[in-house]
Amino acid sequence: MKNRKFIIIIVTLILCVSLGIAVASSKDFPGKKEATQIGIEMSESVNALIDPSKKSDEITMGVVLGEKISKDYFNWEYSLCKATGSKEPAKRAWELIKLEIYERNLAIKEGFMPTQEEIKKCSDEMRAVVESTEDSHNLVRTIAKQMNMTEDAYWNDYQAKYEAPLQLIHSRVDEYLKKNNLAKPSPDEIEGEIYEINYFNSLN
Repeated sequence: MKNRKFIIIIVTLILCVSLGIAVASSKDFPGKKEATQIGIEMSESVNALIDPSKKSDEITMGVVLGEKISKDYFNWEYSLCKATGSKEPAKRAWELIKLEIYERNLAIKEGFMPTQEEIKKCSDEMRAVVESTEDSHNLVRTIAKQMNMTEDAYWNDYQAKYEAPLQLIHSRVDEYLKKNNLAKPSPDEIEGEIYEINYFNSLN
């Protein structure tokens, strides 16, 4: 699941490294433009995901392994893929969703789903890493601002509820498959169907 990354990881490990160190006297900072763009591109889909008052009519985008996928959830994945430079963001978003459902089902079946305490700890640790330097903290602060969210809401209502669980499950599935010498299926091998095909095709 290569393209499934924390926005924070993308920001701290890609933008900061590639753009260098900020000049102390400058009002700008490395990655400000990119962080602003990420926040703008993801704002609508993230808020629709976490704020019940901003949800769509709960249109079903499709189904994966018998589970209905809402259009809001698909749009969030799409905006994430688009913001992080996927060549075919809609296609990649659907692939990631299929892999996520497969991984969650496996984690439930084998009994290694993360607890709420583990998820909170993961999110808190990531926040501590990000806020340990002014540059990376500024990047996250910018993303949160463009999403019209406080930093606490960004971490507690978004990262802890959506990104952190996916990351923990993904890591545990990879460990389980490696330990048992099993191969992960490709997205094409995971059963799924897109209902809103015209909308999907309009995005690629």
